Amino acid sequence: MSGPDRKQDEVRRMLDGAHPGVPAELAVHAAARGRRMLRQRRLARRLMWLLLLAVMVAFMVWVSVAEPWVEPPSETTPPLEGWQDTAFVRIYPGCSGAMNEPRRPS
Repeated sequence: MSGPDRKQDEVRRMLDGAHPGVPAELAVHAAARGRRMLRQRRLARRLMWLLLLAVMVAFMVWVSVAEPWVEPPSETTPPLEGWQDTAFVRIYPGCSGAMNEPRRPS
């Protein structure tokens, strides 16, 4: 007899024999376990949604405070203010130094 035929014969002999008894409270315990599992899954799902909401709120607060899209100020050179006007006036003493002012009719 080959391997699969022998296994099939063993299974048939087991099924033809007396079936073991099933405890009467098995269905009640299985239903209670199923309800408990559903409750745990529902609680886990709600906690995950709450965690996702908290992460989104924290991200929005961080974005509004840190403004990561703004270029950080340069730390290598201090800002120079007013040097353009003074250099222009030294080179061209007759001008006011304001290059972007509209021209006035003379």
